[in-house]
Amino acid sequence: MRNISISPIIILVLISVFCIANGSSGSRILISPDGCSYETVHVNEQKNWYKLYKHNLYSKSKVLYNLKQNTGNCGIGVASLDTQGSKLALSGSCIINTVPKNSYRIYRLVIVDRKNNKEIAKFNNAHLFCFSPEGDGIVFNEDIFGERGTPPPPDFKEGIWIYYFKSGQKIELKGIPQYIIDVNWSDHDGNIYIAGYDKVVQYDVAKRASKIVPYKGIYFSKDGKYYANKTTENSLSGIYRTSDNAEMVQWEKMVEEAGNSRQLNLVFVSKELNAFIFYFGVTSGGINNVIFGLRQEKVIGQFEGLVVGTNADGTLVQVYPMKKDGSGGYDMSRIEIIDLTKFKK
Repeated sequence: MRNISISPIIILVLISVFCIANGSSGSRILISPDGCSYETVHVNEQKNWYKLYKHNLYSKSKVLYNLKQNTGNCGIGVASLDTQGSKLALSGSCIINTVPKNSYRIYRLVIVDRKNNKEIAKFNNAHLFCFSPEGDGIVFNEDIFGERGTPPPPDFKEGIWIYYFKSGQKIELKGIPQYIIDVNWSDHDGNIYIAGYDKVVQYDVAKRASKIVPYKGIYFSKDGKYYANKTTENSLSGIYRTSDNAEMVQWEKMVEEAGNSRQLNLVFVSKELNAFIFYFGVTSGGINNVIFGLRQEKVIGQFEGLVVGTNADGTLVQVYPMKKDGSGGYDMSRIEIIDLTKFKK
């Protein structure tokens, strides 16, 4: 694995891409099946609310969901659909006001029924999460907001759980690393993969058993033959063969050459294209997103824009386009959807 030193500016960009686009999950879908995208806006902390806006490319934005918290102020970090588009997950941090001197901030995860916009589940201290491939459950961990050593809130219980919507059953996963940095409920085998700082754990959902696996990442191709890891502060993304964990160095070089940079960063996995999509930040040639086709074993396409999300099969990508004034920034007032099927060969 290649170690690098990433500048604060690049780290900020990467955090923005991963928290908004994929966050902790390949199932973080911000484009709904009917072609609309979801955007979150923190309205006013004093008024104790945040709103989720549904933005249609052909009409004005409208308020889709407005969650008021009587106990504190909430700001959204990620909004995500399940693969069926029937459930919406809102994840963010909230300030809980007990008494003025004892206020504290927590993570909060809310799952909403998309048909009627009613809450169907809510968890305090829930941070990273991922819907099941079928959308019948969600896996999430509890974490303390802020730096390590921050005092926990009164109801905090560190761990990671599966919650099933129909039965309301909540199952704690055992044998998981103490510090979790990522989680993915992979549809290639139906198991949950949890990344710690120094190890990856596979949780067998059917057997309710966990084991350490030798992988360096948790995002798998559609057929499970390859996987990739996300960029961290100490390392870049890479492509690996699942059977023996061999790093596909020549493939990585192809991606780096196409992106004209060594800053190779995984954005998401396209199931339909059986491809990994990597992001290279703002370069002299614009914002480069490179598509590496695993079946073709080569780069099959590129597109510009800051990725915000994808649909379930990875054929549509929502982006903030480049500003037209040549400043090199993103135009956050506009949304474009790119159809990746044109790269399918």
